[in-house]
Amino acid sequence: MVASEVEERVRAAMFAHLDGLADGHPDGLRSADINRFEVDGIQVRLVVQPGIRKPHFLDAALTIRTAFTHPGQLPP
Repeated sequence: MVASEVEERVRAAMFAHLDGLADGHPDGLRSADINRFEVDGIQVRLVVQPGIRKPHFLDAALTIRTAFTHPGQLPP
């Protein structure tokens, strides 16, 4: 499989994972649940302490970070 195909498949799987979680938890997701993401039997952490992470098998970063926005405030 070509690297770009792997990248596309991983990213599509990531968004399917997140969509599935979000459907069941409309008020928000826990990092632990988000990090239960696997591709081809490999666990890929999406939320990490340093912020941006690039798994060795991808060409670009694959990390999700969010910031809490207080009610009535604009998100960063």
